[in-house]
Amino acid sequence: MTDLTREGSITEADIEAAVRLALQRGFPVLHGDALEVECVRESIVAELADLGVPDSEEKIPKDTIAEYFVGNEKFGMDEEDIPGFFKVLWEQFEALRKTEDDELLDDGVCQLCERPMALTRHHLIPRTTWDWYAKRHGGTKELMAKVTLICRPCHSAVHSFHDEKTLAVEYNTVEKLLALEEIQKFIKWVRSQPIRTKQDSLNKNIRYRK
Repeated sequence: MTDLTREGSITEADIEAAVRLALQRGFPVLHGDALEVECVRESIVAELADLGVPDSEEKIPKDTIAEYFVGNEKFGMDEEDIPGFFKVLWEQFEALRKTEDDELLDDGVCQLCERPMALTRHHLIPRTTWDWYAKRHGGTKELMAKVTLICRPCHSAVHSFHDEKTLAVEYNTVEKLLALEEIQKFIKWVRSQPIRTKQDSLNKNIRYRK
């Protein structure tokens, strides 16, 4: 395990966003009332925050986390449903690790959720696709280097919904990103979360819980 939450590169808020997205995508129809679902989500977040973010899918504490679902008739899930959840959860963690230009900039207004937050640069055409994109679609250096300034939770969400080639071709403007139903759902949720300034983000003594 790599305890990135204590090192400050992946925060507990990032983990919570990853778990929320994995639940939404892994279980499109999640049985149980809102309070039950929230309790399960918080338990999973606490489990991962305490153990540290795994550096491979195999190191996710699957047995422990699965106990929250398997045998719980309120959620109506079978064991065969669980692998899909873990697959999506790992994709979220991979997206967090691959998030580009994650250096925190000065505080400002996120171009997606419109909250006053510590910002990061998001290349609208991800840098890892530049050679591939240029060969297939052309484009100037100025086009490739175009960025938008968004908060880290939104940045992580963007990279979790689609692979980088899809982002480069289909979602390479702020307007196209905002048109995504998944982004709109995430924005609705994230606007209820605490505001985090750059100073807050660098303060390892501050831990946010919902």
